[in-house]
Amino acid sequence: MYKLFLTIRYLRKRRIAYFAVAAVTLCVAMVLVVMSVMGGWLDQVKNRARGLLGDVVIDNGAQAGFPLYQEFIDQIAAWPEIEKATPVVYTVGLVGFTNTARSAYVEVVGIRLGEVCQVNAFKGGLFYEKWYPGTTKLDEAGWPKMGIDLKDPSWAAAGGSYINLVPPPPFDKLWKQAAAQYRAASGGKPLVDADSVDDPYNDVLRENGRDVIPGRWEVNEDAEGEQELGHPTVLAPGWTDEDRKLPGVILGRDIVARRETDGRYRRLYPKGLPVRLTVVPVTIRGKVDPKPVSKGFRYVDDSLTGIYEIDSRHVYVD
Repeated sequence: MYKLFLTIRYLRKRRIAYFAVAAVTLCVAMVLVVMSVMGGWLDQVKNRARGLLGDVVIDNGAQAGFPLYQEFIDQIAAWPEIEKATPVVYTVGLVGFTNTARSAYVEVVGIRLGEVCQVNAFKGGLFYEKWYPGTTKLDEAGWPKMGIDLKDPSWAAAGGSYINLVPPPPFDKLWKQAAAQYRAASGGKPLVDADSVDDPYNDVLRENGRDVIPGRWEVNEDAEGEQELGHPTVLAPGWTDEDRKLPGVILGRDIVARRETDGRYRRLYPKGLPVRLTVVPVTIRGKVDPKPVSKGFRYVDDSLTGIYEIDSRHVYVD
């Protein structure tokens, strides 16, 4: 009680002490804020890294690669402590987009998609795999294009814009399933993609109370009909360029989309767009082969890790 009396008396007689109390309070508050912000940032980076990498990463530190990696994996896979092991190959390259002058320097990541999805959370960041489960593959394939649903009597809306657009198989069934689940959960409201900016086709679908088709798709159009009628004739959905099948490539989200101020992404390229990837081989001694290797791929999906340096530079191939 005596200590409390002395403290109150001192504060009443020496009011300059209030400045010292305020300074200490401010310093403590600053320390708490910094620790909270930096601690949250560190936890986020750790969680993101855990989603990209396995529990143990073995690297030989050479740009020429890890020789006999499959034999090494076969040996350690027999250990009871190992749930799954998969190889990952890194190199640098240049990616260019068809019919555009745009190109970008990227880090090329060679993966086995099915195995990678078992050792980390890579699958959870794939956009088209989220809406159309089981469709993201790196195998050779044509160009999937959406078109009109011949079974739907609603051929066109006011102004001649088609409102019965559907994606090609097998995306159409998965899209209808996602729309049905969304309507059931939202009380009958049509499907929307809250993370993406609508393209012109989805704008028309939304305005007419239709379910949007997540992603950006090319429309299957008849070139001959365009010449005869003076405007594009939309065909049924399907896979085109069957004579030009290309292996798939997964691109970082910030390579193929632009993030708006509200956090949504505006996709710049349609699914299936051909891209060209160029890499420069490196020898075991670190020498660069003067003759680059260039190959065509098809954009099948985009990956979002939440780390801009990765999403704006990484591409993933088989």
